[in-house]
Amino acid sequence: MNEIENRDCLHEIADKLSEIKNLLIDKEKPFLSIDEASEYLGISKNSLYGYTSKGILPFYKMQGRRIYFKIEDIDEFVLNEKHKVNSN
Repeated sequence: MNEIENRDCLHEIADKLSEIKNLLIDKEKPFLSIDEASEYLGISKNSLYGYTSKGILPFYKMQGRRIYFKIEDIDEFVLNEKHKVNSN
């Protein structure tokens, strides 16, 4: 990797850390939208919809058709999924 590529990579990392920091600051907000949850987990919205349709990840509907996720539920989901991967 040359110096320019290193700099670009560092900028990408800094941007991602900033996004994570903003999400952590928003942890006082108990629910995340589908877009926020997707970013929080680093997975696609389609994957999230798949987890909800299979009953793997709880969700809530508060305004019409929009779905929301509790941060605690997401964190528990991540911990349980990591455990399943490590136990196989």
